[in-house]
Amino acid sequence: MSQGNMHFLQSGQEAFPALSYLLAHNSASTSDSLSPLPIYRKDEGNELYKKGDYRAAIDAYSLAIAMSPDEASFYGNRAAAHMMILAYEAAIDDCNKALALSPNMVKAYFRKGKALATLGEKRRV
Repeated sequence: MSQGNMHFLQSGQEAFPALSYLLAHNSASTSDSLSPLPIYRKDEGNELYKKGDYRAAIDAYSLAIAMSPDEASFYGNRAAAHMMILAYEAAIDDCNKALALSPNMVKAYFRKGKALATLGEKRRV
């Protein structure tokens, strides 16, 4: 990347936190199979979740899923946020998607079971 382009990107970091995150986590060879932007959105969702802004967290996780639909943990995180706003059916759907991608994801089984119990359903997990 040229010096001019790098300066332009660095000057926009304050206005665009995602850009700042990408520049800080960008490397030519990465061991992760995920690109930095979906991870940024997941991290953003985690921070919103911690603050109690569950609907905004759902939006952030949804953006991460749109960019990387094969990452089970994104569905698991969104399921947790759905649970907090009492959207149990949506949580169950996300748990099912997470389990289809990662059948050993214990948190997804736990969240699904909790949502089913809350709904009073006796389906097999």
